[in-house]
Amino acid sequence: MSTALILKALIALLPVIVLIIVLHRLDSQRLLGTPFIVFMYLAGGAIAMVCYFVNAFALQSFATDFGFYTRYIGPLVEETLKASVIVYLFRSNRVGFLIDAGILGFTVGAGFSFIENLYYLNAAHDAHYGVWVVRGFGTAIMHGGATALFAIIAQTLTERHLKMNPLLYLPGLIVAFLLHSVFNHFPISPILSTAVTLAILADMQSKLSGPAAQEMVRYFCLHTELVLNAESALRPQLQFTAKDMWEIHLLEHEAHSLHHPQPHRQT
Repeated sequence: MSTALILKALIALLPVIVLIIVLHRLDSQRLLGTPFIVFMYLAGGAIAMVCYFVNAFALQSFATDFGFYTRYIGPLVEETLKASVIVYLFRSNRVGFLIDAGILGFTVGAGFSFIENLYYLNAAHDAHYGVWVVRGFGTAIMHGGATALFAIIAQTLTERHLKMNPLLYLPGLIVAFLLHSVFNHFPISPILSTAVTLAILADMQSKLSGPAAQEMVRYFCLHTELVLNAESALRPQLQFTAKDMWEIHLLEHEAHSLHHPQPHRQT
């Protein structure tokens, strides 16, 4: 195995490995347990393999345009199958709190992304380094974030209902599908993905309190630092424009502000 391929593999796969470790740290009360987290990670990988065959069959059967499929049908198939794992957890009473739902959603999505990136490494190992930065950071956070959003929304809508109502899962699935579809419409960079992450952080920090909020801040700051460090190391290869560089510096400033907040002045 060449040095270049090893580097590409680390870029594509290491972020989701780090992600799952940090996610486990978010469970400060250890209510989910390491074996359960690992099992959900593997379940996400299994869903990725199922989706490979489902997508291949659908493309051959319906002879649809590949671009249309990847923007609309593929995201619906993948988000529905990922969501099915979370629905099973809901129906078997394995999810107790909102933070648990978010962690499990991220875990399933991270496992999915890991297997998907393994496939692309095998199929397109000669691709540019920039491709693996996007796949390793952008796609990983998209898959994890989409499933986490589904889990959080579904948990919020169903926690007061003892009887199963499939319609209550629909809003979360729509949000996950839209996030995935928008991601596939544009060549989204890890910079933009991280900017979205920072926006989510600002919103979640206002809704959570205590240890949960602090752990969320640590997680998103770590993810931001990983993206920016990877971008700095590979900047000569990625050929950013002047506008891209402005966005990078702006993002670095915002990330620093979140990691080192200034005290409020008294007026």
